[in-house]
Amino acid sequence: MKSFLYDREKWIFFILFIFLLIKISILKFIPLLNDEAYALTISRELSLSYFDHPPLTMWILHVLSEYTSLQNPIFFRFPFICFGILTSYFLFLIGKLFYSTNVGIISAVLYFLSPFFFFSGGLLIVPDGPLNFFVVSSLYFVSKIIFYKKDGLLVEWLFIGVLMALAFLSKYQAYFFGLSLIIYFIFWKKEILVSKKFLISFIIALIGLLPVIIWNFNNDFSSFLFHQERSSFNFHPDRFILLFLVQLFLILPSSAILIFLSFYYRQKNELKNVRQFFYILAFPPIVFFNLVNFFSGNSFAHWSMIGWMLLIPVCSNFFVSLTLFKRQTYFIKVINVTAVFCLIFFILVQAKTGFLTKRTESNSPLPKWDNTKEILNWSNIVEILKNNLNERELESLVTLNWYYSGQLNTAFSFKYKVGVIGNNDHHFRYLKAPAKTNPVLVDIKLLNDINDNFVDEKLDELGYKTVTETSIPFSRGKFVYGNVKIYKIKRK
Repeated sequence: MKSFLYDREKWIFFILFIFLLIKISILKFIPLLNDEAYALTISRELSLSYFDHPPLTMWILHVLSEYTSLQNPIFFRFPFICFGILTSYFLFLIGKLFYSTNVGIISAVLYFLSPFFFFSGGLLIVPDGPLNFFVVSSLYFVSKIIFYKKDGLLVEWLFIGVLMALAFLSKYQAYFFGLSLIIYFIFWKKEILVSKKFLISFIIALIGLLPVIIWNFNNDFSSFLFHQERSSFNFHPDRFILLFLVQLFLILPSSAILIFLSFYYRQKNELKNVRQFFYILAFPPIVFFNLVNFFSGNSFAHWSMIGWMLLIPVCSNFFVSLTLFKRQTYFIKVINVTAVFCLIFFILVQAKTGFLTKRTESNSPLPKWDNTKEILNWSNIVEILKNNLNERELESLVTLNWYYSGQLNTAFSFKYKVGVIGNNDHHFRYLKAPAKTNPVLVDIKLLNDINDNFVDEKLDELGYKTVTETSIPFSRGKFVYGNVKIYKIKRK
């Protein structure tokens, strides 16, 4: 016991065990998000790749659904929790490799405490967990070769090639990491580029690109066209500022401040060229996706988070190197973490009970900001549908978007194949499903939804007409929160 207390390198295992317990303890309190339900649904059919993302996440889910007895969708989060814990561990190893054991421990803790990495990077069923793990683990082994070995062993390069291939199979952001590594080698390690070991590793890594390329070649390059259509050449400075501030929230504002301060101060125990190594890897996705945010009205803040993650070891070293205001910095960090996670907790409770917007009258309007569709309890929606539709009608269910259909399929335990009509179907267009001659359309309308005519307009645009329309209220807590709209439709 005494040896454990004095050996800080062993502390990380205790810390990671605490992290694991925390994630498991909150597992059932985090409702299944739209992206998770969608991934669970489309993964039921194995494909070489998928419309939105490279295939690794869906492959993992397919194996779990086919070869395990897991029934509750929440339990499919376990592999992604493991990815998050392992990412924290490899950030510890990187911090320790370049700086010190203390820096490594702080790196692991900062990753865990960042809201985005806490959820998307290590809990939710999304591609960020595998992406972060395979990027950080490959970074660790590459760093050992670049800074501590002449050219590395063949087995190390083989391992790096496999990790990079898996990163490419996880999410498109991994392409930035691979390209940035090549740029670094060109300017600072040309001798690596001409080695046979690197060439073998490079070829193995490229294999991770093949499933996406082949699938897109056979499907009119729909993934690439979809992501290309998200950008435009209009200026959106307000959106750029908003999404940049969201990124600072996702990394944790106090961590973001430390990252900015670390740009200007020389830090202790810093190897030559280490910071520029991290900057070359981290800046491309941050700069590129923030430019996309500036020129696009259809982008998201989290696209750049892989870049912010790669700055965590530099930030941690600056944190440990502080000589002035160290206690105050720790105090601010604790306050920041407490405030951010309390806010997230209140949002979750609000989504379940509506306690912040309790109304004295059941028909009084909701404020416009009170929109928790992303974390609805879809089991309640399913019960309403079961009680109001017969078996044939349940087998004919469709929605107007991929996320509603993903949630309904998952909530029905995949008993019915809920399809999508219209062009907001994403990978649903590639799933094998019987044609539905007389579809039953389901839509969820909150009391504060602005466009009440959207469904009617969309149906008319798609060439359908409504035969009957039913509206059934559903509650959040004690009050009505919205209506389940059921449209029995047919072709004009």
